[in-house]
Amino acid sequence: MLMGCSRQMGDTQMLTSTELRAEAERCRRIARAVNDPTTMSRLGALASQYAAEADVQEAREKAPVTA
Repeated sequence: MLMGCSRQMGDTQMLTSTELRAEAERCRRIARAVNDPTTMSRLGALASQYAAEADVQEAREKAPVTA
């Protein structure tokens, strides 16, 4: 598992949108530091998934609470 970009996408439900965006940025930073095209591509895809999940979580955080 990669250091700093180690969460599994299925384990993101308890993270805030800010935390998810930080995970996405970590993946992007690691992708820039590696020389393997496959690893770079996978990290880029993972970063996109984290960013998309952050958008969903942000919408949940902003949604009015109804009882």
